[in-house]
Amino acid sequence: MITALCRLGAKCLPLACVAMLLALPAGLSAADQMAPERNPDDQIEALTMDVLRLQRDWLELREWPSESPERRIEVYLTASLPERVSVNSLSLILDGNTRRRHEYSAEQLAALRSGAAHRVYLGAIDPGTHLLDARIEGWDGMGRNYTTDSRLSFRKLGTSKLLELHVLALEPGQRPDIIVRQWD
Repeated sequence: MITALCRLGAKCLPLACVAMLLALPAGLSAADQMAPERNPDDQIEALTMDVLRLQRDWLELREWPSESPERRIEVYLTASLPERVSVNSLSLILDGNTRRRHEYSAEQLAALRSGAAHRVYLGAIDPGTHLLDARIEGWDGMGRNYTTDSRLSFRKLGTSKLLELHVLALEPGQRPDIIVRQWD
């Protein structure tokens, strides 16, 4: 339903969220309608959680890239890693705001090792100068935790911006580095 609302535009989304909340009681199943009434505090808590979920979805949709490439930005993660070196998580901060935190599964790590690219972020930013911070956490080939940080100040022009974060470790005992590539 949220994706259908996305087509209406971000300006209609707050009204749609309210409409969905008002429609919740009408959407109950017969079993839910026959169940004894819940405590009012429980009902308020459930509605609060629904509102928070809808607010999160609405905020994510507000960042959805517009049709024009002037605001579009994409960030991808690629890797060249020996078998025993892992990437466990990635944190992406754009202009001081955390945009993504992703935990990698064993299957995703295997895909990265085989040459796959993971689109970490797709969003919209205004033209101008921006700051991207990336943090990778994982295990080096000797079984030790590592944390690698990278910072890039870049200029967004009136076209789409594509950034690649490439995690590189040549040997199992080496702490991986992040190489940032700009594809314009």
